[in-house]
Amino acid sequence: MRCIVDTNILIDLNRGNLLEWLFALPFQFAAPDGVLDELREPDRERLRRMGLQRIALSTEQLFQAASLSAEHRHLSLGDCTALIATRTTQSVLLTGDAGLRRLAYQQGITVHGVLWVLDELEAAGLLSYAALAASLRQMLAAGARLPV
Repeated sequence: MRCIVDTNILIDLNRGNLLEWLFALPFQFAAPDGVLDELREPDRERLRRMGLQRIALSTEQLFQAASLSAEHRHLSLGDCTALIATRTTQSVLLTGDAGLRRLAYQQGITVHGVLWVLDELEAAGLLSYAALAASLRQMLAAGARLPV
């Protein structure tokens, strides 16, 4: 399964010291340049070394993303490039952005968030429940906006 990762997922996992564990899961993870452009930390090179694949959108796809962003003003251009990349590659979208989730659901796209990633890490036996709970507390303390 291929997952297109939105900015907030990468930021939250980085803050919870779980980013490297993401790439231990049996999935492919990718992000378009629009998502990578929004990141300060972790940087592109570190993510590439970990295994994040870069998706280059065509000029037409970039126009579609810009049009979506103009139509849905609550979504960033990065959000819209993630949606276009997900739709184009028939992947799963990983995001915590409520507006992006809603739009993806409307388009029939499967969406998961950071809590799903934590569940997958636990199910794969990569980290204990206690370690994941500690990481979740770190994410929340750093300002992660997760469902109640």
